[in-house]
Amino acid sequence: MAKNIFNNGVQTNQFTTLPCTFKQISVDEMVYLPKNYPDIGEIKNTDVTCSIDKQTVITTPVGTSLEGQTLTGYKLIINGTLNFRVNYEPECPCNSYCDCFKFKIPFTTFLILPENGMYSKKLPLRDLIEYNGIEKCSDRSMYANVTLMLIADIC
Repeated sequence: MAKNIFNNGVQTNQFTTLPCTFKQISVDEMVYLPKNYPDIGEIKNTDVTCSIDKQTVITTPVGTSLEGQTLTGYKLIINGTLNFRVNYEPECPCNSYCDCFKFKIPFTTFLILPENGMYSKKLPLRDLIEYNGIEKCSDRSMYANVTLMLIADIC
């Protein structure tokens, strides 16, 4: 069960109970404006959505590593995309409008699945964007960072 919490206008989620199969990842990248966009003055806001493009169940060895990670024999490989929309004011003071820049960052990760499942079809997945940060690095570049939780609703 998740509760929605807003922190400085950014929606975050807290679980009252943890899901049984989940993975938290951080995705970051330097992003550069194409030549046809005006220079960045001030970043106003950022929206990020996650799309799951592909999921594949693979078989793995069964066992426990020296670090304590248990492999059940099944992993779900997830390929997805983070879709960004950045609204910013251009650097030139003569412009009193906001510009919008869209970009995508692909990611791949995995979830260890329970050992007792029959995994022949697409599994139900949810995503929670826990943190969305973007920082201006120069007039033409920004640093994007997202913390993402991926959840398979299976136990």
